[in-house]
Amino acid sequence: MTVAASKKKKSKKKKRGPGQPTRINDVVELEDDEGKTRKVPITELIAERIVMGLTMKAATDSVGLGYQTANGWIRRGDAAAAEGKPDLYSAFAASITRARGEFRAKHVKIIADAGTADWRASAWLLERMADEYRERRYVSDPDKTEKLNDDEAKEVVRDAARRLRLEK
Repeated sequence: MTVAASKKKKSKKKKRGPGQPTRINDVVELEDDEGKTRKVPITELIAERIVMGLTMKAATDSVGLGYQTANGWIRRGDAAAAEGKPDLYSAFAASITRARGEFRAKHVKIIADAGTADWRASAWLLERMADEYRERRYVSDPDKTEKLNDDEAKEVVRDAARRLRLEK
């Protein structure tokens, strides 16, 4: 056998084409109540709609973008940010994170304000936000779940308020 015959042939892989162009730079024209049009980047429009309360799926559907596409942009942006190489995708991921935070903050404030009139709103909020209070009501065995009467629940809320004031 000759040397040339023993060498394996390298397979030639065909490179894929560029695929569809990204829509991350797309701009959407919106018309306001006065009939004036404004151009808004698609990424900003998605973030605005998340702040309004739409889910990611509903926000992407409303601008004609695929849900998987937007999630891919977020994954790509998170990876770029982790590598310290910010780009359009990392800016989009950061804007979605900010939008979700704004939405939560807005609604937590509404619940907290309602808590001044009705202690149940404060209890509900604490139940979802403070792990130590969540553990008191939800245990692995549902038969052993501790039910609180109104006086006990009010005491839990007062105790939480005292702790929150001390933490500030």
